[in-house]
Amino acid sequence: AYLVERQVSGGPYQNVAEGEGPADPLDEIGLLPAIYFPARQDTAGAAPLLCAGITTYSPLRHWEAGPGRRVGVVGLGGLGHMAVKFASSFGAEVTMLSSSRSKEADAKKLGAHHFVLTSDENQMKSLKNHFDVILNTVSATHSYTPYLKLLNTNGTMIVVGAPPSPSE
Repeated sequence: AYLVERQVSGGPYQNVAEGEGPADPLDEIGLLPAIYFPARQDTAGAAPLLCAGITTYSPLRHWEAGPGRRVGVVGLGGLGHMAVKFASSFGAEVTMLSSSRSKEADAKKLGAHHFVLTSDENQMKSLKNHFDVILNTVSATHSYTPYLKLLNTNGTMIVVGAPPSPSE
């Protein structure tokens, strides 16, 4: 609410000195804003963190992506981009799993340690029982089976892409 209100009409934070906060008008009805943006924050630049950012950050944190954990990220679109950046910044060993070789350089620039072309059967077989966590960001209809085989015992695959039809 504040993000829109500030952009349109100035909102309740328009004349607040840095470090101060006015009484929240939503307090009167028992609601609090979900996110407060400082006036100096570029909201257009922050928008990806509100959508792709939280969609990938939350499950990676919940499933404890970090040092000593092996994370596979399926797909390098907007969600995959954020997932690779977060997982690598948390200290996990990150592998990008993609159907497109052209994504390899970008994946490595974003922090992926490894790149696997999912159509390469030998590469996929070499990763059997390998990952602690796989974050599947692909929104196209696809089979989950090849990725489930890559999980170790007690491994978890999180699907954050929303295919238009059920998985195969």
